[in-house]
Amino acid sequence: MKILPIILLSANLFAVNADSMFVQGNWYFEDEKFIHAARTYERLLGSVEHADLYYNLGNAYYRRGIYFDIKGEQDSALFYLLNGVKELKKTEDWTGLTSAYNNLAVFYFNIFDYEKVVEVTRKELAIYEEQNFPASDKAYAFNNLALALKYLEKPEESLQATEKALELLNDAGWTRQEGEPWLKNSSGEIFEFNFLISPGGERIYST
Repeated sequence: MKILPIILLSANLFAVNADSMFVQGNWYFEDEKFIHAARTYERLLGSVEHADLYYNLGNAYYRRGIYFDIKGEQDSALFYLLNGVKELKKTEDWTGLTSAYNNLAVFYFNIFDYEKVVEVTRKELAIYEEQNFPASDKAYAFNNLALALKYLEKPEESLQATEKALELLNDAGWTRQEGEPWLKNSSGEIFEFNFLISPGGERIYST
């Protein structure tokens, strides 16, 4: 998961008390007290409209959602993850929003709702495409999409997603040794596939 920085609002944008409240929310966030952070930011929503507020509130929500997901408290996890996406959509922080979508997809994987994984991952991919993200980011999303489609018993669509991930990485200069389920770039970074299928249709690797 990508750790996103919180943002401080300057006092010349808002009244001093609002700015102080925002700073207090940031302290809670830095201390990983995400519910306290979210509640503090929420108190500003009626009087403040600013991308930085939505950004921090969105991150507080979805980070809290991850915490509940780990604990197995699915209703709470989904509430915070969805609210994180909702608030981040109000900003132009594409990295934050795609991270929120990615964590929401992981949540749906954990509860075996693969249709939702496909839906959320396609939204993530749309942002990657529109905002010209690196090939590796797009490939990771296609890799996740391929796995969800595999579990939905859609082998042709799953293969297409895997082939798209391979195409993106090949175009970016990544290489793969024959028979291995991963590729490497010039920096030695490894990209491991959920599964690969040979040209003859035989699956050579599977999670």
